[in-house]
This record gives sequence, structure tokens and C-alpha cells, in this order.
Amino acid sequence: MNLTNEVSVVAMLKVSPKIRKLIAQEIAVGKYRSESALMTEALAALADRRAAIAGIERGLADVRVGRYRSRAAFQQSLVNRHPQLASE
Repeated sequence: MNLTNEVSVVAMLKVSPKIRKLIAQEIAVGKYRSESALMTEALAALADRRAAIAGIERGLADVRVGRYRSRAAFQQSLVNRHPQLASE
């Protein structure tokens, strides 16, 4: 663990032994230089996941109120914009 001028993130949080072990393993194999780097990436991945879920929820809401196109209409709009797709 790289704790130079860094307080252990794990020490500050109440985490299960299973999570503590996973963190140690990720650092031990060199995937992350520190707990802080691992936590930073984990939180970024969580933000990405939440954004993806929000997008899916918006899409489902659109479908529920009738804001969508048929597959054929979508394909035709693609062909109109990209004629090379017509032969595929």
C-alpha cells in the first residue's frame, strides 16, 4: 500500500473483511498504486453506472408516453444519413 502522505481509506471506513481483502489484492497485483486510486476509480465507475441507469430510465419513460420510432423508421433514418448502409 502506498500510504505516503495518505491516510488509509480502508482504515477510515467500516468495511467488511471481504472488501478489505479485495482492496489489498487489487493493490498487491499492481492494478492500483494506492487505496485512494482504487476508490477514485470505483467511484468514477459508480457515477458512470448511475448515468447509464438514468439514461435507460429516460428511454423507458419515453416509450411509456409514446416517444419512440419503429425499428424500420430508425433503419431508414440511418440509411438516409449513411447511404453506404443500404446494402447491408
